[in-house]
Amino acid sequence: MNKLLIISICLLLTACAIDTGIVPLTNHTFSLSKQAATGFSGIDGVRESVRQEASQFCANLQKTLKVISSYETQPPYIFGNFPKADITFACVVNPAE
Repeated sequence: MNKLLIISICLLLTACAIDTGIVPLTNHTFSLSKQAATGFSGIDGVRESVRQEASQFCANLQKTLKVISSYETQPPYIFGNFPKADITFACVVNPAE
């Protein structure tokens, strides 16, 4: 019974995480949003995950990430105000080329 309860709670918590994926805004700009499933994870991991995914997306285009704007929720991370990071970015030609 305890194992079933723990598994159910874990599934419920992971089901609440939000990840929009890369969303095209214009021909050259994109957005990405991620929100943690709970307030326990903190903002650092969410922020890093957003930047890594955006950077990898640009790298796949053989370009470099240029952050246009970003937003992060502020603590306290309770009552649905879970860590969330939004980024608007562009993929630009590498300056070395």
